Amino acid sequence: MRSSTLRSLCLSFAAAGALLAAVPALAHDDDDGYTPPALPDVGGAASASHKAWTYSAVLTSELDDLAKGGLNPGLQGMHNVDLTATWQGPDGWYAHGYILGNIGGGFSADRVGDAQVISNIDTVPAWRLFEAYVRHSGRHLVYSFGLMNLNGVFDVQKAAKLFENPSHGIGPDFSQTGPSIFPISSLGGMATWIIAPDLKWRFGVFDGVAGDPQHLKSFVAVKLGGHDGANYITEVQKDFSHAYVKLDHWGYTSTWSRFDGGEQHGNSGDSVQLAVTSDPNGNYASGTNAWVRAGIADAQVNKIDRYVGFGVTTAGPFKGDQMGVALAQAHFGHPYRTATPGTGPAETNVEATFTHTINDRISVQPDVQYVRHPYGQAATPDAVVVSLRFVVNLLGGGDS
Repeated sequence: MRSSTLRSLCLSFAAAGALLAAVPALAHDDDDGYTPPALPDVGGAASASHKAWTYSAVLTSELDDLAKGGLNPGLQGMHNVDLTATWQGPDGWYAHGYILGNIGGGFSADRVGDAQVISNIDTVPAWRLFEAYVRHSGRHLVYSFGLMNLNGVFDVQKAAKLFENPSHGIGPDFSQTGPSIFPISSLGGMATWIIAPDLKWRFGVFDGVAGDPQHLKSFVAVKLGGHDGANYITEVQKDFSHAYVKLDHWGYTSTWSRFDGGEQHGNSGDSVQLAVTSDPNGNYASGTNAWVRAGIADAQVNKIDRYVGFGVTTAGPFKGDQMGVALAQAHFGHPYRTATPGTGPAETNVEATFTHTINDRISVQPDVQYVRHPYGQAATPDAVVVSLRFVVNLLGGGDS
């Protein structure tokens, strides 16, 4: 099953490349620098291009209402604070620090009971040092080392950043393994080889266990264990004038417990992503955009063995507005379903959202999500969640 699925992914990637081969190439914005995790861009921050230091403080607050179904209907509020400071030095050197604060959390676990999670700020409440790294950018090579958010560079779904479902930030086929992503990062190194303006190859190696699993609320969670192993990931990205294609492979070198009670060395998966935009400059935050991402993971050790997500976004009625619809389906592998009787084959999430920019520092985002078979449990009623999110850029600027 796994080998045939992998062949299908590879054929899909080849077909997409053939389909787009005639399109003239154009360099797009890359993801090889700092990217805030899954927050709408509300503007107002000073550019680092002419500042030695830049800093920002962003507050995301939302109210989520499980209106129907799930485990425990009701309202809950959650908040996320992002505090960043960046130094742009000479000769391509760059340093970045990021403190992450979360208040509330547990909405999906306590109320909805879904696997993919409703909100991308839903996590264990804590204040954490999320990133602290240095980076050097050259003409053809960009490399960095430190505490880093892997998802700021790898598996970035540019056309899907509008959505609140975390599956549209990073595929659950990979995120379920606990890599260096929101809200807990790990030590690692990343490099990007810019083969051509429209072709990049990325590679990263991280501690195989992000943070300290025994102390999830630690401010600094760096614990290098003898059995952690390494998490590696590689990505190839080909850009076109109105599109891009990404192909990713990830893996772990540690020992994993199988659902049949045994153990195996290693865990790995693959994904492919295609996105298109009507914007002539390749800006996926404007115009009309569409994307699809598919991924697979080892069913012997992962609950989710297949995932597919896709959606469409377009400009709203006012300047700076954006709206869209998306679908995310996580398929549960046969070994996991055998070990957990009553689990069905898949969970499906459908999301419709709209973000309105009030001014250069404040945006508001109403959102509706429908979850069919939360966590694959037919006994759990299908859920309907209505939410309202505010994003406020509290501080943005810099000193030369």
